[in-house]
Amino acid sequence: CECRRLSRGPRGFGVHRPSAMAAKLKALGVLALAAIATRLAAGDGRKHQGEGGFYTKLKILDALSTTFKPEFRPGWDKYDVVLANSKAKLITLRMAFANEQYFQGEYPEVEIDGKHFDYNPFQAIEKSVQLGDSIGETVRVLTIRVYDPKAQKNLLGQGGNEFTYTLRIVRPPDLDAVVRATSLEVVDSHGKKLERVAGTPEWNPTNNRQEYTFVYDHDNLPTATVKLGCPDVPGTKLKRGSHYFNPTDPVEVDVKDAFSVNLQLFCEYQDPTYSPTPELKSYMIQFRRRITDFMRTDGELFMLVDTGKCDAVRDLSDARFAEWKGDRKASKGFVCRSAGEQAVFVAYVDSRCSAVLSDVDGTHAN
Repeated sequence: CECRRLSRGPRGFGVHRPSAMAAKLKALGVLALAAIATRLAAGDGRKHQGEGGFYTKLKILDALSTTFKPEFRPGWDKYDVVLANSKAKLITLRMAFANEQYFQGEYPEVEIDGKHFDYNPFQAIEKSVQLGDSIGETVRVLTIRVYDPKAQKNLLGQGGNEFTYTLRIVRPPDLDAVVRATSLEVVDSHGKKLERVAGTPEWNPTNNRQEYTFVYDHDNLPTATVKLGCPDVPGTKLKRGSHYFNPTDPVEVDVKDAFSVNLQLFCEYQDPTYSPTPELKSYMIQFRRRITDFMRTDGELFMLVDTGKCDAVRDLSDARFAEWKGDRKASKGFVCRSAGEQAVFVAYVDSRCSAVLSDVDGTHAN
């Protein structure tokens, strides 16, 4: 026990004189209260790394020209990040920490997609994410893990103080590019490429030309095959009339005994998320029979495109007007069918021949 000496006061009461140990305890209590007062004065409840409640959330997370759905809140973990620019090749994320939550030098560590990310909390924190060159809808999922490097974990290395943000980054499709054909090839029934009409430009996917004309020889060419390469992205189809094909399917065209044939194809994109009505780009492929073919014959008769069609008839008995009234006879007949009330005919003959166009009754037509 501790012996204490009492001395008489002015009125005879004993006066207590504290020992050195008591003085030390009192001093420590004052320091503890001072530390508590300092932390309370700060008003932020900061924690050291490894302590429970160490703050592992971002204060700011955004990116230019994007929309976060929902709007960013530090305690919300999942977001859709939609870009405004469908042609953007990358997105730059911007992050910041609540500096008032941390002691100097004791900030959380960060992993992005499982890889450690170095940063300076007193400078702009940015991370660029490549999105690639796809012209269709692009979706990229990215994770940002914020964690206490000194947090206790179990024997399996699990647990700890951390928070993970999951971003689903969405770049809309390029609505112009998804309907712009990337290639055009036209071949005959033998697989030989058809020639372009002289003076017309070659195929170039970067220009806005949508009409191309090819010439073909009559001999052994019942069909031609068109390979128009619409972009091979989800939502894009090749369209002919009301029929749809895969983007790179070949389309056959019947050009037998025709002077000219027009084929209209479309690259069409459908996705109501980005376009309430289908996006379309039209391509007109024209076929013209080589004129020199006609010069090797004793005559050919055609009707202009969309006005009708003439078929050659070798058995003259099948052609009502194959034999004229009079003393001259035709060596070839034609059966022509008009698509309307008015028909326009085109006749090709050798320079050694004469041509007369007559009505059924034998009178000359104007």
